[in-house]
Amino acid sequence: MDFILKNSLSTPDWVFVVSLFVLCYITFVRVQFGKNLSLIYLSTISRKYSNQFFRESNNQASTYIILPIFIFVFSLLMTHPVLQQGSEWDSSIFFNFVLLASLYLVLKYFILHIVAILFETKYLFEEINYHSFLFEKVGGIFLFPLVLLSIYSPFSSKIMFQIALAFFFLIFVFKCIRIIYLSFFKSSFSKTHIIVYLCTLEILPLLLFINKIS
Repeated sequence: MDFILKNSLSTPDWVFVVSLFVLCYITFVRVQFGKNLSLIYLSTISRKYSNQFFRESNNQASTYIILPIFIFVFSLLMTHPVLQQGSEWDSSIFFNFVLLASLYLVLKYFILHIVAILFETKYLFEEINYHSFLFEKVGGIFLFPLVLLSIYSPFSSKIMFQIALAFFFLIFVFKCIRIIYLSFFKSSFSKTHIIVYLCTLEILPLLLFINKIS
């Protein structure tokens, strides 16, 4: 019966505005980049489509246009009163997470490119860069409905939030497994480089993030 308890959390207007903005943004991306969006979905589960999308989207700035969806959805999830152990939403916490998530993605992008220049392996790190951002592009879109349900559904906010948070960590685990799989079955990927990448740019930030919210 706890699952069908009425969502009793009060939701301020700015949360609705952000949610509406994300919904409109997803619609815009779907209309303008429908083909790329379909390839992104398939790329997460198919190596064939992953290679196709990488060839077609390499060095195109438009491929990163989906990332703001992940940034805003992730920030809404982290600002949720269930996680903050409060009864109200805090816009300052939301914008702090927007800033942190944006800085993290920008820094990761530039670190990968700096390493590519230093080791003179530009093509290799372009491919790693592509795979490292692939699941953020997809994750934000699939996570958004769960976050909306945790905010506006008549079901228990706590349980819906836990489902959304579990899905977020599932995306992260699947991303790491996919990158490790590529390192073992793709000869151009150095296993040492992949391990260093996962430890420094994926796992370490996640541990710092868990420490922050705990």
